[in-house]
Amino acid sequence: MKLLLFHLVVFLASVRVQGIKKCTKIDACRCSTDEGEINLWRLAGENAKDRPRFNIPEAIVANITGQTKDSYQWNPCDSWTAKRLPNETAENGCKDVAVCKIQKIHELGTFHVNIGEQKLSDCVLDQQNGRCLLTYRVTTNKQIKTTIALVCNETEEGRVDAMISSFPNLYSTSLHSKCACPGRCSSLSTGAIVGIVIGSVAGFLFLPFVVFICCLRCKLPDGVPKPSMCTTIKDGFELIIAECCPCCKRLQYTPIA
Repeated sequence: MKLLLFHLVVFLASVRVQGIKKCTKIDACRCSTDEGEINLWRLAGENAKDRPRFNIPEAIVANITGQTKDSYQWNPCDSWTAKRLPNETAENGCKDVAVCKIQKIHELGTFHVNIGEQKLSDCVLDQQNGRCLLTYRVTTNKQIKTTIALVCNETEEGRVDAMISSFPNLYSTSLHSKCACPGRCSSLSTGAIVGIVIGSVAGFLFLPFVVFICCLRCKLPDGVPKPSMCTTIKDGFELIIAECCPCCKRLQYTPIA
C-alpha cells in the first residue's frame, strides 16, 4: 500500500500543471487567453494620487555581494510620472512610465530609472508554467525588460513579490491576484456602460413614439391624402413638445390684411 501511495505521489508530482495555452495583448492592461480575458483595470490607480499602485522591494539573493537597496514602483494600465528628484533633469527620471526603479548610488544620491512603459507593454505566454507574462520595455534602451508573471489567486486582491534584478537590465516579479484569473475581473468600461444606458433610454423612448405616430396616422379621415411619414414624424414631435413644454409652441401670427 505504501509503495502504491509513493508511486501515486511521484506520478502527481511529475504531471505538468495545465494552464492557459494562449496569451495575447488586448491593451496595456488586458490579455486575451483561451480561458477568457485577464483584466487588471481594477488594480490601476483611480486617479493621479493613487499612482503608482504598487511599491516593490528588491529581492535579496543569497551569496551575492554588493547588492543594492533599490526599490521599484509599478502601476498597471495607466502611465504615471514620478516627482523629479534634486539630482535629476528633464531628460531623465520616470515620466509617463509603467515601472520605475528608485536607485540609490553611494555618494551620488537617489535617481529614478525608467524600466518599463505602458505603450511598450505586451502579453506573452509562459509555456512552462501555463500563465501569462506582462512585459514592459523602454523606448530609449531596448536592453531593458521588465517581466511580471500574472499568477491567478482567488484569495488575493493584489500582491506583488519582491523584484528580481538580473544583470544587465532584466527585471522580473509576480503579481498574485484574482484579477490574474481569466474572466475573473472582466467588466465593461465606464464608456461602454454610459453607452448602454443612453442606448437603453433612447430605445425606451423610441418605441412609444413609433406607436404614437402609427396611432396619429390611423386617426386621419379615410379618403383624405395622408401626409408623408417624415411630415407625420415632424408633426408628432411638435405635438409632444407642445404638450411637454408649452413655451416652445409655435408663435401664432395674425395675417396681414
